[in-house]
Amino acid sequence: MFAFLCQQSRLRHCGSVGISATTHLGFLQNLHLTIPIKFFSSKKTSAPPTTKNEIECFTVSHLINSCGLSPEIANSISHKVHFQTSDGPVSVLSCFRDSGFSDFQISKLVHKSPSLLLSNPNKTLFPKLDFFQSLGLSRTEVAELQSRLRHCGSVGISVTTHLGFLQHLHLTIPIKFFSSKKTSAPPTTKNEIECFTVSSLVNSCGLSPEIANSISHKVHFQTSDGPVSVLSCFRDSGLSDFQISKLVHKSPSLLLSNPNKTLLPKLDFFQSLGLSRTEVAELVASAPFLLCYCLKNRLIPALDFLKSVVLLDITVTGTKK
Repeated sequence: MFAFLCQQSRLRHCGSVGISATTHLGFLQNLHLTIPIKFFSSKKTSAPPTTKNEIECFTVSHLINSCGLSPEIANSISHKVHFQTSDGPVSVLSCFRDSGFSDFQISKLVHKSPSLLLSNPNKTLFPKLDFFQSLGLSRTEVAELQSRLRHCGSVGISVTTHLGFLQHLHLTIPIKFFSSKKTSAPPTTKNEIECFTVSSLVNSCGLSPEIANSISHKVHFQTSDGPVSVLSCFRDSGLSDFQISKLVHKSPSLLLSNPNKTLLPKLDFFQSLGLSRTEVAELVASAPFLLCYCLKNRLIPALDFLKSVVLLDITVTGTKK
């Protein structure tokens, strides 16, 4: 009896039934009392919760019993989401399980973003999960990636935005993330074109995912025909793969050039000055901007000017002697 009275003295009053479930939880936790899991068992009734207290209790109960969260965590995040029936949340959880998420990953995801339980699986979740798989990630990798992110990004967000976000989180970006989806249809949307561009910069030009992401805003292409012909031109002219990567990193817009009309004439011009193929390759790899200049209006006049200066200098020096 004495122990009972002591316990009652700790509870200055018996709380009103109208006090919210979260208030009850916080009060019990402050007293360091153990909160039994059965405290949150939903009352079996066909009538959905209507009052604020009933909705909060139902929400906390669902977060614990269906999502696997602890009473403390469920209480701490319950203010971010409320629902009166389990239909929506159950369909979301089924979506994640059907997509390969483990119960632990689902709990982790809901803990970080409880509002996902209010999503429409068919309209928002499945398209996003399918998008990541279309980039070459397996179901397991997609589940791991999403459980580590704080939210499921919109599919409409550009690939470069996704990459920047992943790098900011210091997440490993697998090379196959950039593998082009094998399809006969060329990319058409902005997101598809960006994905294709980054993929080509990584797989064809030998750039790292980070570098490819950083320069992808400077060049866009919908087919690989143009870039492949440019790369073949450079290789046929004696440039190594390392030199090509270095060149593309500095001047990615060269991938949009016409090899026969712009690149080969300039490379031949440099060789006509007495430079070997090796020397020309080293020159353009170190200063690729030279290939961006017009041969007729910029390079040849500049060379003629240099020649005139050199000849003038030689003449003046000879006169003084």
